[in-house]
Amino acid sequence: MVKKIIAAVIVTTVIAFAVTGVLGLWIVKCEKFLETTEVTLELDLPKNGTFNQFYDRVFTYLNTPPYFREYLIHVKKADRRIKYGYYRAENMLLRDYLENIFKGTQSTLKITIPEGYNIHDIASVLEKANIISAEDFLKTALDDEFIFRLTGIPAPTIEGFLYPDTYFFPPYTKADYVIRTMYANFLNNLPYDFAERAEEKGLTFYQALILASIVQKETYIDEEAKTVASVFYNRLKKRMRLQADPTIIYGKYAEFDGNIRKEDIRDGENPYNTYVIRGLPPTPISNPDRQSLEAAAYPAETDYLFFVARQDRTHVFTKTYDEHRRQVYLHQIKRGQK
Repeated sequence: MVKKIIAAVIVTTVIAFAVTGVLGLWIVKCEKFLETTEVTLELDLPKNGTFNQFYDRVFTYLNTPPYFREYLIHVKKADRRIKYGYYRAENMLLRDYLENIFKGTQSTLKITIPEGYNIHDIASVLEKANIISAEDFLKTALDDEFIFRLTGIPAPTIEGFLYPDTYFFPPYTKADYVIRTMYANFLNNLPYDFAERAEEKGLTFYQALILASIVQKETYIDEEAKTVASVFYNRLKKRMRLQADPTIIYGKYAEFDGNIRKEDIRDGENPYNTYVIRGLPPTPISNPDRQSLEAAAYPAETDYLFFVARQDRTHVFTKTYDEHRRQVYLHQIKRGQK
């Protein structure tokens, strides 16, 4: 009887060792697969996605070891560790890629916001990049309570405070995070004495920002920014209308078809129409870069009251209306007749 028990124990032990050995080899093989396999793929895991969906997307076309799915579930606990989000890999080890997914370390998408883009332009860029819907972004960008908490300024729009630059955001980024990131960049590029310089010029901080946004839209050559700013300051001092075409466009942005007509110039219903209103429009019309912000803070000292664009997008600056009319004829009317 004792011999039988001893024999049974030996058999059981041998089987246990054999099973353990097989399991060990299986685990080693699966681990080696993770550590030697590189993947290039883009994965967008939804909040309510299943482990099976994840597995099919990543491993269907890979030559996995036997029972690799079970390894992920029982050894790696992958079915409980997956975090939704956007994950991109380019020749990345499968082990590192899975760790990113388990930790929720999402990949980012690169977007570039050009100088002078307004919030509608930015919303479109964000939506096309699949970072956030234009509707959700604009809802926060026009939330006056959020804007006041962020900037301390009672503004109806975040327009003007979003610095044009290249950014990296993951998909599904919340609008307030995008705006806070761009606003922080705005503060980093704002001249340190912007508020003081605005006050010296008889403007509030927000008014100077509005002026900078107009300078941005009227300037194609950085070197001209301070001269363009001087024209607007000179017109403000003389209580002349600014007569800046980009303000008209901004006021009718949704329906603007690329042409400014006479009725647009005469439109008294457009609160941004600086051919009708005196002074500055109610809000910025774009998001200016550092060059335009500095121009608003440190305009050139000139007597210019007018400017007109040449064909090469530089400007001719003039002091009198007669000079201006002559330059308009030379650079726009006469050119158009050729």
